[in-house]
Amino acid sequence: MDKMKSDMDHQSKKPAGLMSQFLRLSALVIFLAIVAVVSAIVDIGNNLRSIHVSLAWIFYAAMATGIFWYGVRPLMAILSNQTRDWSPLLDGEAEIDPDWAHQQATLLLKRGQLSSDEVRRLEYHITFRKDLPNCLRELLHARSTSMDEVIFNQSRMAFLAVAVSQNGPLDALLILSINIAMVKKVIDELGIRPSMTDLFRIYAWVAIGAVVMDQFEDLEFGEAIPAVGSVVGKSVVQGMGAALLTLRAGYLTKAYLMRGNDDSHRKEARKWARIKLSGVVVSGMGELPKGIAKKFESLIPNIDLGKMMRSTLPSVKQ
Repeated sequence: MDKMKSDMDHQSKKPAGLMSQFLRLSALVIFLAIVAVVSAIVDIGNNLRSIHVSLAWIFYAAMATGIFWYGVRPLMAILSNQTRDWSPLLDGEAEIDPDWAHQQATLLLKRGQLSSDEVRRLEYHITFRKDLPNCLRELLHARSTSMDEVIFNQSRMAFLAVAVSQNGPLDALLILSINIAMVKKVIDELGIRPSMTDLFRIYAWVAIGAVVMDQFEDLEFGEAIPAVGSVVGKSVVQGMGAALLTLRAGYLTKAYLMRGNDDSHRKEARKWARIKLSGVVVSGMGELPKGIAKKFESLIPNIDLGKMMRSTLPSVKQ
């Protein structure tokens, strides 16, 4: 019996080095993504230098400004937020501690993206402490809807930008910048951020996706894409892959904010990313020139994107 119990305990435990292996792999992938982006910038700068040295310096200055404005600055804003757990409010029948509700409401009022009507309503409930938990639940539902809109719009932007760019390193840079901006906008809705570990997981996932997008031109997708040699076919896959990646990162961010340490939401994030992908692609194609949109439409039904992503994109433990 003791031996059986020992075997069961051993099976229930996670491998001791699993998390450290994940951290090392993620750090390596992020490093490779940075190297790929820097390499692309240097190549463009050298080409401009061959024309005139001033063009190269102007380009480098513009890139440095862009990286700070669209990369460093949003990350600094993200890290300036606090971490809070809103999960008690997700249970409509749970008894909420009044002091906890007051703290959450005060933070939401100060840092959240509330309309003027929502601000007045929340101020009233904070002042009189009247039915504050239900008010917070309603505001949380509204912020959840706003997060969905942010995720959808940023995913559509990722689809359009990557599908049109036709440049691997530029695709990687676009994916990184769009996802950093999206995570910031999702976080701004509640004025809180995920934990540092969760943030690292989100950006590790994005970095892995960016590296893969950079290598799409050299990948063979087999039966997942019949027109594998077609430039338009690869553009479709790159755009859809970028949209799926952005959707996944967005819903993971939302899940970490809304549900805290609850592990059950991670599968839901993957599910919602797949569900919303078709809407993102259809909406994005509506903004493309008709000729290009028709070519995209002819290829999309023949693409098994789920199979392609499983065969090309490394899995990340979420």
